[in-house]
Amino acid sequence: MLLVILLLFGAKNLPKMARTLGRTLEEFRRAAREVSDEIMQSADDDSPPHQKISATPETLPAAAPPEPAPATQDETDATVDEPAEYRDAP
Repeated sequence: MLLVILLLFGAKNLPKMARTLGRTLEEFRRAAREVSDEIMQSADDDSPPHQKISATPETLPAAAPPEPAPATQDETDATVDEPAEYRDAP
């Protein structure tokens, strides 16, 4: 594998490529470590340790009654007063 890389890129470019690869990997590791630290810090800040949260019917807020659904075309047609002769017979 090293021989193929050496033939493709040449002996002069190989150290420069290795240096660039090393810097890229170090930058990636640093960014991953910062993200991990931020997640751990925000998890520690959000909730105190060993705090138990319970949800019982007494502690939950009262639910609002559901809003009625808008009338469909069939429902609006059924509420119109039509003469008996125009209605469909069952």
